[in-house]
This record gives sequence, C-alpha cells and structure tokens, in this order.
Amino acid sequence: MLNTTRLSDKLPTLEEAAQYRVVLVLPPDQREVAARALVAQQRREQFPGRRTWEAKDSLLPAPEGLIAVLDNEGDLWRSIPGTGEWREVPRPGPALGQGTNGRLLWSQLLQKFAPVTEPLGEWAQQRADVMGALRSARVELDCLLAHTAVGAVDGTGSRSMLEADEDDDDLLDRAKRWASRLSVVVKSDFSSFVIARSWY
Repeated sequence: MLNTTRLSDKLPTLEEAAQYRVVLVLPPDQREVAARALVAQQRREQFPGRRTWEAKDSLLPAPEGLIAVLDNEGDLWRSIPGTGEWREVPRPGPALGQGTNGRLLWSQLLQKFAPVTEPLGEWAQQRADVMGALRSARVELDCLLAHTAVGAVDGTGSRSMLEADEDDDDLLDRAKRWASRLSVVVKSDFSSFVIARSWY
C-alpha cells in the first residue's frame, strides 16, 4: 500500500542527532547547526542515491521535477503545483502541531527544516501509478454521480472531478468523499428495490 506520509523509518533525524555526544559537548547556541550538518552528512553517506539539501542551498531554486521531500524530522512536504510553494503533509492519526507550518517557499523550507531529502524512488512511481488510475476514473465517476440526486447535490461542497485541478494534496479527502457519495447511491438504490418488492 502506498504510504504518502511516513517514508523515513531509516532516515537520520535532527532529534536523534541532537542526542549525540559530539553535539552535546558543544555550547548550546552551536548545537542545532552542528546537528543539522551531522544529519545531512549521515543521510548522504547512508543513502547516496537520494539527494539531500541543506540550508546553504536555499539560495538556489528548487530542483525541477521535485515533488516531495522529507525534512529534518522525517516529515513529508509536498510541492504545490504552479505556486513555487511547499506544504507539510500531516501524518495519519491525532497529533499536535502537524501540518500547521503553512505554505513555505523552497528557500524558507530549507532555512527552517533542512536538511531535506527526496523520498525513495519507488514512492514516486507508486504515487504516479495511483494518480494515473484515479485520473482515468474521473470521467466515469462524475458521469455516474451526475445521474443521481446525490451527485447533483452532494452536500460536500466539493468540485466535480472534471473541474478539480491537478493539485492532488487533498487526494485522499476527495477519494473519501467520492466513496461516501457512491455509498449513499447504493443504499438509496437498495431501499428503492426493497420498497418495489414490497408491492408484489
């Protein structure tokens, strides 16, 4: 199953590096900088096939085609198409402060949350496959829901899939709404069937 929010189980983090003796022996005002540098070094050594960016790289533009990175605590950030901005993807389940950092430019993201590292290559491929399958089903689902009362007024305030843009950060929420609408349609049709049977 595609995990879009927790991809960093073996990726070194700032929290871990802050506990190393080589960091703790430094004056308090130097520890964070040292820990960040240590995390960047460890990530490059342990995962040489994955690119890592540090705060000093904030003067450069975001690499073309990069759609996601993992920050210094292993949290996932996604690019927002057409804006040059990035936003944090909350992890599943209740947690305080998740996804509350707002939208950040690439330079701001690096300054606040570097080092950042690109996800595993297979994650990007799995995501592309899932998105391709969902996009191919957009027309069929809209046509199905458009022929029902539920489709006409669904109460979700969501746009038609045909009107939705290519920013899929809310993909899971939209998929849940589609599933909910289809469930209502099925229940409605089943109720009509039971009522019709009762007349015979």
